[in-house]
Amino acid sequence: MQRYALKHLIDWKNKKNHKPLVIQGARQVGKTWLMQEFGEKYYEQVAYINFDVDVKSREIFDIDYDTERLIMDIGLATKTKINAENTLIIFDEIQECPKWLFPVKTTTEFLDMEAGDGRNQSFFNYILTLQASDFTVEEARETIKIINKYETLI
Repeated sequence: MQRYALKHLIDWKNKKNHKPLVIQGARQVGKTWLMQEFGEKYYEQVAYINFDVDVKSREIFDIDYDTERLIMDIGLATKTKINAENTLIIFDEIQECPKWLFPVKTTTEFLDMEAGDGRNQSFFNYILTLQASDFTVEEARETIKIINKYETLI
């Protein structure tokens, strides 16, 4: 199982312009260990934040969605000079983050959908999910904008 998961992570890393990766799974099955092991073996440095433990780091996402500022603040929080080519950023216990970052858990690739393949219904269902989670209009817009920036490994 370990080799299977590492192979998928290596394949993901080797993709040109790969998207950020969300790893989902049951609790206590080794997701954190896997990512830290992967980071140690295949990256020069790892920036690790556990949002369950490091409550202050949750505030990084409360200001705005500016990528440059986020990267700088993550670097400060982890004491890491982040470089896109050689730094793996790990967010553990991401469910503790602000709600706009957490609900990226959808397998629907909205931007890749064509007319007639259910995109309107998929968008509508997802917007209802966001509304049920007390998202503001702006939070829902930002969430929908970032959905297709993530890949999922289950």
